[in-house]
Formats: sequence, C-alpha cells, structure tokens
Amino acid sequence: DALDAERLLAALSREQRDVVALRYWFDLSEAEMSEVLGIPRGTVKSRLHAAMTRLSALARDDGERS
Repeated sequence: DALDAERLLAALSREQRDVVALRYWFDLSEAEMSEVLGIPRGTVKSRLHAAMTRLSALARDDGERS
C-alpha cells in the first residue's frame, strides 16, 4: 500500500529517490533524467539500478517478516 511504498522509499538516499520518482512517477527516460538532474546518463543508470536493488531487498525482507 501507499504507506509501505513511502517507508521503502524513505530508506533510499535522496539521489536514489530522485531517480525513482523521475522514472516511475514522471515517466522520464534516462536521457531526460540526466538533463533534469544535471548528471551523466551513466550516473542515472547506476543510481536507478542501486535504488531498485535496495527496494527489492527491503520488500523481500518485509515479506519474510510477515
């Protein structure tokens, strides 16, 4: 639910939350995110990958506790 999503996102760094929000809420491409954030496209890709890996691990841990 929304509270779980907020809690999971809060566990990310600000940089990771930014790329997740731009990708999944605003549907921006990597190139567009790069332009908006003023960082190289490779940095966008690595932050997004790290964020999704972290979110997946946190969600899995939550599922095991339930």
